[in-house]
Amino acid sequence: MNLIDENVEKESDEKQRKLTKVIIFSIIILLLIVVVIWIYSTIKKKNTLQLKIDNKETKFSSELFLMQDKNNLVKTEDGKIYISVKGLASMLNVGFYNDEFNGGGEDVTKCYIKTDNEYTSYISNSSKIYKVTDNKAIKEEMNKDKKNAEQDSQMELLNDYEYQYFSIEDGVRYVNNEIYARSDAIELGFNVTISYDEKNKNVSILSIDGLESIAKSKVGDAAVTGEDASFNNKKLLKHGYVLIKNGTEEYGIADYWNYKQGSYFLSCKYSKIEYIESLGCLIVTASDNQKVGILKMNLEGEGSVSKVLDPRYDSITQLSEDGKFYLIKEGDRYGVIKIEEGDNGIEYSTVLKSEYKYIGIENPESYGDETTSRFILSNKYIPIKNDSGKWGLASIEGDILVVPQYDIIGCNISKVGNPVLIINDLKKGLDVVVFGNSVAVDEKTTKTTYRLIDPKTNAVVGLEAYDIYSIYEDNETLYYLNAILTSGDPMKVNIIDIYGDPNRNKQDSNNKENNKKVNANSDSDSGQDNGQTDEQQSSNNEANNGEQQNSDKQQENSNSNN
Repeated sequence: MNLIDENVEKESDEKQRKLTKVIIFSIIILLLIVVVIWIYSTIKKKNTLQLKIDNKETKFSSELFLMQDKNNLVKTEDGKIYISVKGLASMLNVGFYNDEFNGGGEDVTKCYIKTDNEYTSYISNSSKIYKVTDNKAIKEEMNKDKKNAEQDSQMELLNDYEYQYFSIEDGVRYVNNEIYARSDAIELGFNVTISYDEKNKNVSILSIDGLESIAKSKVGDAAVTGEDASFNNKKLLKHGYVLIKNGTEEYGIADYWNYKQGSYFLSCKYSKIEYIESLGCLIVTASDNQKVGILKMNLEGEGSVSKVLDPRYDSITQLSEDGKFYLIKEGDRYGVIKIEEGDNGIEYSTVLKSEYKYIGIENPESYGDETTSRFILSNKYIPIKNDSGKWGLASIEGDILVVPQYDIIGCNISKVGNPVLIINDLKKGLDVVVFGNSVAVDEKTTKTTYRLIDPKTNAVVGLEAYDIYSIYEDNETLYYLNAILTSGDPMKVNIIDIYGDPNRNKQDSNNKENNKKVNANSDSDSGQDNGQTDEQQSSNNEANNGEQQNSDKQQENSNSNN
């Protein structure tokens, strides 16, 4: 090898070494850059709020959460965070509406959402949150699949809407033209679970569908999910429980996070289970005798179940919006019980024994908005019907106010106005309920007359009528009765002006003329047979006389004040 070749080889080796050093150095620099970027990204991610919905990272707008600053959420002392109701509804494809349910307006400080057949109303700066279950769709499905008279009876007893009320202190805020709700209020309305890892700046939301998937994976075929589970029972998933079914089609409840075969929260010995969220109770039907009872779910700690009411009724149906009153059925008789939180937990008491042929209004749809509940009028009175088909009235305390003696409750025959069941506060401390009786005039004709009855005294207020109805005009509801005087002349009477508080509605000149005409005829009619018994006529006269005395006293007070 000559000298020139040696030099060339040395230069080549030197270049190769330098190139190798450059490559190694470049790799080291790149690795350092990657490490720096990774560290930066990790730190940034750790300090940036992240959202997962059903374990999937999800992008969100900055308005979704109520922020203390760009990185930190506003939270309560017990760690609850605030989430935009509208924002989350959009992300979860949940219906969102201004105002509260059936509010009919556009109050942006209130809103409601729709999930399945349930509506939840949020009212800013209020601790009250309420849920409304729309049973009309349920009744339609039951009607399609009905197989027997018992199902007809169950459908008939369902209110179109059932209300459940909850209280969450400082649960809803109105900030920057946006309604924010505490995470527990969001869980309640959206039927989700929410966890917030403040250290790692991570919010995780699990929907009912996500929770169902988890329960199914842990419990297997025993888990009752999908279309086989009612919407109410799916809410158990939020608390870590799932409805289960054994090989003999009996139902129980299991803790799906800690599920072990044969280890149940509630044993499989019921043919039906229904979860009542507002009370944290279960309405259960025993497999052995098909009787219905109520159990209380105690969800603190490891959780347990305690009896509220042994299975002994044929059915139990919620009556009141607040979930306190329930219709019970024994054989073909109905009664009412009350369930509420007492000193010793959930307790029940009997309001009305199971001895009535019917409880509530038989045809509530014909009264429209006149009544919000077919079972309890004005949150005070329970219509009752005995074996003879006669109607009366009980109080929610269980007192019989009007002994069943009338053929009809309410008047819904008017062709010129709206039907009337009850007139609240006709005057201070006085409600009146409409009752009617039918008398056969001949083989083909029946005469029906209606009366206004004071539930406190059983007195008949005002004249007997062949029609009682209401009309809404000039932003107020006016009530009228059409009476037939002994002279044979028909008489249209403004009920409030004649028998109520004279200051309740403004009187026009025509009403005043009516007043004079009715008062002039009252004395002439008082002793004659106008379709009333002597006792009823006497009560009517006393009511009219009392009305006149009150009017005189009010006039005296007015003069003395002037």
